[in-house]
Amino acid sequence: MRYTRLRVWIIFFSVLVCVILILNYATKRGPYKSKFPVTDSLVTSAYPNLYQAISKRDAQALKPFFSSQSATVRKQAWRALANTPVDSLSAFINLAEKQNTDAAWFAVSQHKCSGNQLRALEESWKRHPDYRSGIDRVLGQQGDEQSLDFLVNQLNNEKHGDEAQFALAIGRLITRVRASQDQQIEIIQRAFGGNDE
Repeated sequence: MRYTRLRVWIIFFSVLVCVILILNYATKRGPYKSKFPVTDSLVTSAYPNLYQAISKRDAQALKPFFSSQSATVRKQAWRALANTPVDSLSAFINLAEKQNTDAAWFAVSQHKCSGNQLRALEESWKRHPDYRSGIDRVLGQQGDEQSLDFLVNQLNNEKHGDEAQFALAIGRLITRVRASQDQQIEIIQRAFGGNDE
């Protein structure tokens, strides 16, 4: 009996010491406490409206930040738009074309495009070679069977923009729109028939 009480007290003190050590660790240098807490006045006082718009998922409230002088703020706003519902995508497509940044094209690629918007993007792909990588991203994510046909027809084009993005768009479309066996064979033949890696 005497040893049982001694064991209970030893266990109790061991648990108490462990709890104290855990609390001490968590409050001073634990994984949930930042070494540099966000106290920078640039973030907390200059851009609270941006973070408020992001938390509300309000596309209209994000619009002013797409034109910010700061590239970081613009990128943050575009990335927020990727997960924000929009009523009309046309204005954002036009703005993405003007800015032509990876973040802008990524944001557009996360929203459903209408057939007319896809056709307009395909025309823009032909007219503006510097937009091609971004448009490839959108067509790969949101394109339809016509988009797949369009990109397959561009395989012989000398300039595709970013080759990896172009190939990824075709690969995504093949699996999503369920390309016919003939289309798949044509793509494989063209890929192996070219000299480009």
